[in-house]
Amino acid sequence: MGMDEIGKLKTERYGSRILEQVGKYSDAVQTEELNEEQGSQNRATKRLKSKKALVVIESSDDEA
Repeated sequence: MGMDEIGKLKTERYGSRILEQVGKYSDAVQTEELNEEQGSQNRATKRLKSKKALVVIESSDDEA
């Protein structure tokens, strides 16, 4: 089994779950940013130059 086949199998198996988790994370970040903006309207805002997103998908029956 080649690397391409392994990647395809994992994408078929976990692809929808990954997209679901990314969607949840994206919604949470947007809500958090909205709350930050509302809480800091009376003071100068300090924005980070870059926010790095980290999404972790755990699988109980992955490679052993």
